Amino acid sequence: MFLTGRVQWCLSELGEMAAIQVSLEVEDADCDLLKVFPDAEQGIRGYIQLVLDVLYESESEYPPVTHIVVALQPFDGVAATFGTATHKRLRLSSEYFTETKHGDNLRFEVTGVLVHELTHALQFDGFGTANSGFVEGLADWVRFTLGLQPRHWPKYEDGPREGARWDAGYETTAYFLHFIEASHPHISKRLNLLLRDLEWEETLFDVLTMKSVNTLWAEYLSAFSQNDEPSSRKAPRDSEGYPVPWIRLSNRVPKDATDPFTQVFATHGEAIASFASSSRMVLQTLYSHDPSKAPEHVSTIHLILCEMEGVAHCTSNQEISLSVGYLRGVLGRNNGNLMDLRAEIEGVFSHELTHVWQQTCSNLPSGFLEGIADYVRLSHERAPPHWKGRTDKGDKWDTGYDKTAYFLEWMDELVSEERGWEKGDLVRKMNAAIGTLKMGWNATAVFDALAGRSVQTLWKKYVDEGVDSSLDQERVQKDNEELVDALKRLLDLSVGQRDALFLKKLNDRVGASVRGYLRELDALIQEGKLDSGVAKGYTLEK
Repeated sequence: MFLTGRVQWCLSELGEMAAIQVSLEVEDADCDLLKVFPDAEQGIRGYIQLVLDVLYESESEYPPVTHIVVALQPFDGVAATFGTATHKRLRLSSEYFTETKHGDNLRFEVTGVLVHELTHALQFDGFGTANSGFVEGLADWVRFTLGLQPRHWPKYEDGPREGARWDAGYETTAYFLHFIEASHPHISKRLNLLLRDLEWEETLFDVLTMKSVNTLWAEYLSAFSQNDEPSSRKAPRDSEGYPVPWIRLSNRVPKDATDPFTQVFATHGEAIASFASSSRMVLQTLYSHDPSKAPEHVSTIHLILCEMEGVAHCTSNQEISLSVGYLRGVLGRNNGNLMDLRAEIEGVFSHELTHVWQQTCSNLPSGFLEGIADYVRLSHERAPPHWKGRTDKGDKWDTGYDKTAYFLEWMDELVSEERGWEKGDLVRKMNAAIGTLKMGWNATAVFDALAGRSVQTLWKKYVDEGVDSSLDQERVQKDNEELVDALKRLLDLSVGQRDALFLKKLNDRVGASVRGYLRELDALIQEGKLDSGVAKGYTLEK
């Protein structure tokens, strides 16, 4: 099988493949192409499934293709695809794909072109009416999504060429689709699916986004400053003003090592989508009142899966390394439960991406820095089961991580109630204040100015205030009643539900949190700190 680094892990984790027959025809037995096709038919099947996974949510959406022929032939040009609804023929030029032209990059170039042409074989085209620029752009969008863009393409962060149109096709349209994916997730595959049943109209964009394609293109153009030099380009911004960086994913795990990450995220696209969603979540937590204040220098974030000590690490140039060894440990401790592992991965995403987007200054206490990152994780209900909450306060306010996170949560509740602020406003304002400290860390400018008292005073109040005495029993009872009503409604909606996408979203949103809390309750029961009868008394009855 001919493999490339960015997609190798996806192929290795593919399950049952689509029932499409693959044939290989070779007219030039001496061509260099055969050097990268050692197990050609099986390799092609892997890439067919990879393209299907990017374009479609389920097998029921697949096109009616039953047979794909890949022909290696000498001809002028690069590649071409044609055929009927059920039978497709791909031609790859043995004269173009040579070691003389491409050197060590031959395998990468062949793979990228193959993915592009397979997309043509497997996409819908509105009964032959689809805009040709969109058709070619979608094929290059799949190629770009899988990290297979060639060296001669301009960089996404350099923005569109002057005078370009949205339907110029190829990488121009691919980059445009990538941009609008940030504010309209899955729009590319949804446009493609509409073309299964409808003829092409530009108003399809209006249907899915409530905006015309020309409006979307104008937003894309305005997100880039055409007067900047490429080296100083900033990430484009979406319609709400949040930056949309290019996200790279590299898998550096040895081929023979167990990789739990690829068990959770079956495709490259799914992993990128989760990471991008976490990035947007962090930005909304820190900059919801003014997205323009988010850092401008972050144009690319690079997620690296590797063998390393610890959990994860974020560098100053926006590289986040994630330990697969740690993930193996999480999976083992949770008896192989992939939903729990996904919850932990996304929690780590939240923490490390906060380091990408948060404001800093010289001499900022490292514990405060890490505490803000865990506060963001906590605020989105991504706290892991082993965190002990406010019962384990630590020795000082800037102990860091979850200890400081719970202190920040407590402060936010206190000050928001005093000043009529929204939830999270105190931490948002603290983050903004940190960015203004040109002379270095100043606790007075952050705590005294925003919370109305020193951090030492706040910390003493937090430590002295017992968990039980800090709870308004009437409010807690009311909140509990509302929670029970909400859970009953979820049960009513989910019992007998046949919508697989709904059930998947429900599991993703609440499944891991509920299971994690139940484990905490079980631990308390085993320790004798919670009566099992009381716990059973709260069992929901439909």
